Amino acid sequence: VASEHDFADAFLFFRFVANANDGVTSHESLPDLDAVARRLRDPDGIAVGARRRHLLWYDNSFSGRALSGWLRARFALTSAAATGVATALMLRGDVLHVFDDRPFEPTGELYRLR
Repeated sequence: VASEHDFADAFLFFRFVANANDGVTSHESLPDLDAVARRLRDPDGIAVGARRRHLLWYDNSFSGRALSGWLRARFALTSAAATGVATALMLRGDVLHVFDDRPFEPTGELYRLR
């Protein structure tokens, strides 16, 4: 960048400044995804069972609301962080939407473990 610009327009550039009061960065406060995936499958993991969505029944499924609540309770996460972890689990392929490739939502949408 320095070789291309004389920085006369430096006010147009964005700078990211870390907050000095934050002792932990956001990625350090989130749980390890491998550990989360293992705990999902543990006997005390998320409750998996038959769920109804409209007129259809889905075996071995759970709702997005249940997954978000489970993540918040087990790992002491905020709602936003729990949604982020669930989204990351979907991107890795650990959690799948039962019907199609919709993104994770902490609602009544149904998901299952891969």
